[in-house]
Amino acid sequence: MNISNRFSANLIAVLGSGLAPFAITLITLPLLIEIIGLERYGLLSIAWMVTSSVGFLQMGMGRAVVQRLNAARRVGSIGSLDDRNSILISAFSLTLAASVAASVIASIAIYTYCVSFEVVASDLMLEVLKGLVFLSASVFLGFWVSLLLGVYQADERFYFYSTIRFFNVAGAQLLPLAAAFAFKPEFDILMMAVMTSRMAIVIAMLYGIRSDLRQMTKSKLTRARSLDLLSFGGWVSVLGLLSPMLVILDRFLIGAAFGAGAVGIYTVAYNLCTRLLVIPTSVSNVMLPKLSRLTGELLNLHSSRGLQVTAMLMTPTVVGFVVVYEPFVTVWMNFEIAAQTSRIAAILAIGVWITSIAQGPYTRLTSENRVRTIAIWHMMQVPVYAVALWLSLKALGPIGAAYCWSARTVADTIGLMIISRMRLVWTDLLLFGLVVMTTCSQILIPEASQRLIVGTVLIASSLVTASAKFISLGGMQILRKRSSKVQESKADLE
Repeated sequence: MNISNRFSANLIAVLGSGLAPFAITLITLPLLIEIIGLERYGLLSIAWMVTSSVGFLQMGMGRAVVQRLNAARRVGSIGSLDDRNSILISAFSLTLAASVAASVIASIAIYTYCVSFEVVASDLMLEVLKGLVFLSASVFLGFWVSLLLGVYQADERFYFYSTIRFFNVAGAQLLPLAAAFAFKPEFDILMMAVMTSRMAIVIAMLYGIRSDLRQMTKSKLTRARSLDLLSFGGWVSVLGLLSPMLVILDRFLIGAAFGAGAVGIYTVAYNLCTRLLVIPTSVSNVMLPKLSRLTGELLNLHSSRGLQVTAMLMTPTVVGFVVVYEPFVTVWMNFEIAAQTSRIAAILAIGVWITSIAQGPYTRLTSENRVRTIAIWHMMQVPVYAVALWLSLKALGPIGAAYCWSARTVADTIGLMIISRMRLVWTDLLLFGLVVMTTCSQILIPEASQRLIVGTVLIASSLVTASAKFISLGGMQILRKRSSKVQESKADLE
């Protein structure tokens, strides 16, 4: 299998593992709520909220392993098993400490929250107490799933990586549903099912790297390697803390200014739009191991190719999303919500496309061990964005938040492109123009039938343009291969 085919196959596998759980959620969520009731589902949601909030303690160890193992390959030291073992044993030791701390903190936080604010009825507190043990174990195992996924990603074992990602999400939804149906719809039973799912996944993943585990027993933990991983992972954790500020600040300020109802309307459009980011995230996951071991012209070539693939995939997706958004939400919810959110969704869609482009320089900077630079850039954005967002809300209402959010993505992407010294080619700008035209048509054209006609033309145009770009990328790769063979033949003759 050549490089291009392998990249396509890996991307399809990773993308599929990101999309499939959405379909499972649509099916299982109504059933789970019906079986366990809204109160227990609310308790389960609180548990996920708390456990996700302690994720920063993981210190970005999975991503650190991906970068460090492949950076070692770049300089050639991966030929020494001692170097790989040193990276892995340090990552395992740090994850052990972090996972124990996180499991204890999560249990204490949930218990304190439930008791202090009396969010559950007294008869459910016994379920909470019994479920805390299983919740702690689930948090502990979740940290190990993330680390081991990093090992598989680093080794580019994307079929196994994608399978595990799928079963990790699917198991956390299907097993609790099955346990509630077969036994009792109680919190402790649900958490025991989640723990069982994660335990099975961790065991399977450890078996897949059993040769590494045998070699690690011959290695020693080194302070220098641990500090090296912490220096990288620490800045990943800072990014993990900053990103929610940039992501949820718009809804927080909308609620403060206009109330919960306005937040609900805005969130419908926002959540549907940001689901599209599974595409650039998948491209980033596939590209990071490769970019981490490249330098010079090869790094420029492959990072640029990843950027163009993202633009090619996202353009028809975003254009189609904007065109079908209003009729889809009309059927899914109702016409009133569709009418209230369609303009917001169209504006946010521009920001989503631009954010997907930002994944290119973000991934390149990560591969070059420049996560600190990304974190500092995001720190600089927070106060400026907060002020601009508040002024936009005061001037335009909730739709002002959409304009401001998309404007911030432009500034963020331009900054990352400058820092990474990457640039868009003219065809990428043409694709972006189609996205902007689609948004303008959906906002400015009053008649729904006319919007649909124009939108259909733009969808066709985006598909044709993206297909032409795909063909040109394939042609460029063939020409490079031929040029390389010619140069090798000349060298042999000489």
